[in-house]
Amino acid sequence: MAVARVEAPKPQVVQRREVPFTLVGIVGSEATGLTAYLFNKQTSETVSAKEGAQIEGWTVRRITRNTVDLQSDGNVRTLDMANGG
Repeated sequence: MAVARVEAPKPQVVQRREVPFTLVGIVGSEATGLTAYLFNKQTSETVSAKEGAQIEGWTVRRITRNTVDLQSDGNVRTLDMANGG
């Protein structure tokens, strides 16, 4: 009887992408919806975004009073007002 050799799949490497934004402010309330203001370090423009918005290949996943979670290509990054955005 022949024995089949099975190789384990190689782990997929996810490249950690640099976030081009700095969080400069969050306005609104949880009742009316929060809006994040993000400074684009590459273009020197400030943009506003709500949850679900797509900006420069990043999706705004969650906004709280102090943080914004951005997702791109499987990477999730949190920008925090307390840590300089």
